[in-house]
Amino acid sequence: MATVVGTVTTPITVGIREDLANTITNISPDETPLFSNSRKTVAKAVNHEWQTDSLAAPATNAAAEGATVVVSTAATTTRLGNILQISEKDYGVSGTVQSVNLAGREDELLRLRMKKGLELRCDVEVVLHSNQTKENNGTASARLLGGLPSWITNVTGMSSAVTLAPANGTGSSAVGTFSGSTALTYNFLASAHQLAFEDGGMPNMLEVPPALKRAFSGLALATAPSTAPLRQDAGGTSPGVANGTVDKWLSDFGLVDVVVNRQLARQSGTFLKQAAFLLDTQHIAVAILRNFEVNKLARTGDAVSEYILTEYTLAPDAPTSHAAVYGVTG
Repeated sequence: MATVVGTVTTPITVGIREDLANTITNISPDETPLFSNSRKTVAKAVNHEWQTDSLAAPATNAAAEGATVVVSTAATTTRLGNILQISEKDYGVSGTVQSVNLAGREDELLRLRMKKGLELRCDVEVVLHSNQTKENNGTASARLLGGLPSWITNVTGMSSAVTLAPANGTGSSAVGTFSGSTALTYNFLASAHQLAFEDGGMPNMLEVPPALKRAFSGLALATAPSTAPLRQDAGGTSPGVANGTVDKWLSDFGLVDVVVNRQLARQSGTFLKQAAFLLDTQHIAVAILRNFEVNKLARTGDAVSEYILTEYTLAPDAPTSHAAVYGVTG
């Protein structure tokens, strides 16, 4: 219907108050499964070190009665270490912004401080997983920690990715560049778990990006051994429930929590989007020298500026207790 002639409508009305909700919505994922599930230890130098030891392989062992004992030289411990990396987020607001009436928050500096703190924690999560080697070039460039792939030698998945995996898990070499991908299989995961188990590890967390979480749940209905008999009972008169996920995996080598990590999908590269990590959380830590501290910058003009900083490294105290599957998709 046509508007009645002479009617005052909103487009020509002066003085309508704005209708701005006094809330700010942010649903960006901020979960950090690796950082949250790792032990936190104290670092006291830029090269955080620890020692590992191992038993000799079992062998035929027979001694003659009354024989002379010849003492052999015992193997020494192995000294490992990772470099501390500094990560930071900066932000600032003008004096005017701090003085005006804002919707959804009382203090813009406080809002940014909280937001940047969450962003920094997400950055740390991705750095801990990153396919980078440890680097300490003094003040010439930023120090880098050796990411999780540089410590894992128990690897399955795409054949070229396995071939290019580090031969020695010391944080000094990364997984080489490979192209292509292959479908995730139960055998890849079971074989990787077996490798870590044979080395003495007890991986209890399977960490995957969202796409591989769906692929893993799909394996339950598509491959052997299968969890197809798994059912979820509906109590009383409740409607039936279609169970399309698997959040725990009882493998031949122990019970594993299946954890989806959304940060692995949010970062720009493809490597972590096609990687699954089997982690023994008893043997992985984050060593921290400076823990998410807020620092104020000198005031320049009519502005208040700050930055949040953390100095940390990954400390897998028993690298062979972990395993990984690379180059796989759903």
